[in-house]
Amino acid sequence: MIFSAHVLAIIIWFAGAEPGPTFITLYVLLAFYYGLRFYMRHQIAKKLRKQFPDVIKPNISPTISFTHWHLAVTTEKYFHVGRAIGEEIFIYDTFDKVPIP
Repeated sequence: MIFSAHVLAIIIWFAGAEPGPTFITLYVLLAFYYGLRFYMRHQIAKKLRKQFPDVIKPNISPTISFTHWHLAVTTEKYFHVGRAIGEEIFIYDTFDKVPIP
């Protein structure tokens, strides 16, 4: 998405638009996009902490799809792997934590 937005801005610039306003608009939109993604990630982390009160570390990775996220959650006793799609969290696997010898 970010790369495509830059390509589109360059095409618009080569088509005759002024580069200043074109790229300022691009970066304002990208700042909004990053802010929205950060907010969405924060909401997922909040839901994970509610679902797993003993969360040590939630690893939340975005995917190419805007509303899909990969999850790897570390709790006191388990590792959980799943996805967040929209506002729902799906846990696909749970593994016991085993001490490393």
